[in-house]
Order: sequence, then structure tokens, then C-alpha cells
Amino acid sequence: MIGEYEFTYADYVLLTQKNYFGIEEKLLENKIIQKHDKSFKKALEDPEEMSNFLSNFLNIKVDDKKLKIYGAEHITEQYEVRLSDIVYKKEGEEIYYIVEHQSTVDLNMPYRMLRYCMELMRKIIENSNQKIYPTIVPIVIYTGERKWSVAKNFADKQELSKEEYEEYKIDMKYKLIDISQISREELLIKQTYIASIMLIEKSTNKDEMVTNIKKIIENTKDIKQLMKLKNYIIFIQKDILQGEEVELLEMISGKVGNDQMSTLIERLKRENDAIRKEAREQAIKELRGTVEEEAKEQAWKEMTEIVRKELQEEMIKNGETEEKIKMYTDALISKLNIKNQ
Repeated sequence: MIGEYEFTYADYVLLTQKNYFGIEEKLLENKIIQKHDKSFKKALEDPEEMSNFLSNFLNIKVDDKKLKIYGAEHITEQYEVRLSDIVYKKEGEEIYYIVEHQSTVDLNMPYRMLRYCMELMRKIIENSNQKIYPTIVPIVIYTGERKWSVAKNFADKQELSKEEYEEYKIDMKYKLIDISQISREELLIKQTYIASIMLIEKSTNKDEMVTNIKKIIENTKDIKQLMKLKNYIIFIQKDILQGEEVELLEMISGKVGNDQMSTLIERLKRENDAIRKEAREQAIKELRGTVEEEAKEQAWKEMTEIVRKELQEEMIKNGETEEKIKMYTDALISKLNIKNQ
């Protein structure tokens, strides 16, 4: 009993079908997709992670101390708000790295990357007296589900021409990192934060995400990487994990031996208990309202059926025809239903 309401097995089934955090599984999938951009951009704003990313996925070795973020304003055209996600410069050399994240297939990507490179180059040349043009490495990280079917060279998008014009095509390639084409095993072996993010972002639902994070924790030996993963769990994916983050943080705490995490875990437990309690109370309230409405509807049906039968009996006594009885009773019930709406 809760208040004056008695629960049945059917009520229990209805309640357990409700997500205690008020989020349906379908919405969870959408939320996972929406987190991609924030996750990757935040990770790659760290020069150490950018260095790991270049080494792991492009085989380019750059000391993270030589990598400096090159402000977005340097590649922004007049009246343009945004161009690329991340731009780095290698100190001491005119080498730049442009990273663009995509969660959907963009058929115009060859042109976009060419434009980003040209805008960056234009700005660099305007601000210096150097005679040698810079080297620019354009990179696209793709995290969508559809197959990437877009050309990776601007020349491949230009109109097919006769052989004598082939040399005049603009040869500008970008490097595509498609996480759907990288196996989970390969990402686990790399043991870097950016590889961990990629593995987690391959998840299509909460259960798969939890499994992937557990594998990462088990395989990661670097305490610094585990602490980054802790922040990612709390600040990026907590609303997706729906309470599962407590077990994951306990796993991390067991490996790093951080006493401060105990306090954090206890706080999260209290927060999750409060959320569950509120969600249960809301579910009960909704359930009670549904049952009351159904009870009212059933009572109305029974009442109108009694009225119908009594009217039919009286008209039969008066010798009315079946056609007239049906017409009168249907008309009366229709009027009663209109008044009840």
C-alpha cells in the first residue's frame, strides 16, 4: 500500500518499464550521439592528447610541448562565426594541424577542408613576411553510423576532364579517421585517453557504453589517463550512465588509490538515490492518475449501459419497434457521452 493506493502485479510491471531516471532507451542513443563533439573537442584541447592522437592515428611524432593551439580567429573570414574545430601549430616550424569532427556524412567536405586550409594559409601569409608557404595537415574525425562515402581529395570531386587537363586539378587531400573502421581491440591496445573516447563513442546504448568503459579501466595502467577518464564519466556521460557511473568510479578508485574519490562516490550515490526516489514518486503519481482515469471511464460505461437497458425495457413495454428502440437509445447514449467529455 502507498497512501490509499494498492499496487497490483500489473502496476509493478508498468513501473518497472519506466526508467527510474525518466529517460527512455531511444533518447539515450540520441544523447550519446550528441555528446561526440563535446568529447572530442575537449580531449584534443590538451596538447598531450593531440600529440597522442597524431602519433596513434597519423604516425606523426610531435612533442606535445611543441604543440600550441592556434586561435580560431586566425582562420575566420570576415562575417564568419566559425570554421574549424581545432587548429594547432608546431612551434619553431610552419606546420599546422586542422581537426574537424563530423557525426554525419558531409558531401561537401572536400571543399570545406580546402577552404579551411586556404583561409588559414591566407592569414598566415598576411601576418608574416615569409616566402615559403606553411604545411597544413587537414584531419576529419568521423563518428557517425553511416558509411563515409565522400571523396578524400578535392581533385576527385572536380569534373571529369580530358587527360590534358588532369594536371590542373587541385590536389588537396584530408586524412579521415573513421572510428567505425577501427576495432575495439585496436583502440584498447593504444591505451590513450583519445583512443578511450573513441571506443566509448562507438557505443550505441548505455549497456554497451558501460561494458566498453569497464574494458578501458581494466586495460589502462596510466593513472593520469584513468583520472581523465574519471572526469569524462562525471562531466560528459553521467546523464547517459544513469547511476552506473558509481561502479565505474569505484573501479577507477581501486586502481588509482585516490582517497578523494571515496567522498565523490558517496556524493554521487546520494544524488542517484534522490533522483531514483523522485522518479519513482513521479511514476507512482502518473500511474495513480492513469488508474483513476481508467476507473472513471469504466464506471461511465457501466452507467450508460444500465441507462440503455432501462430505456429499452420501458420502450418494449410500450410496444415500440426494434428500429425505434435502437434509434432512441443510441441518440440518448450519444448525448450523454457528449456531456461527459
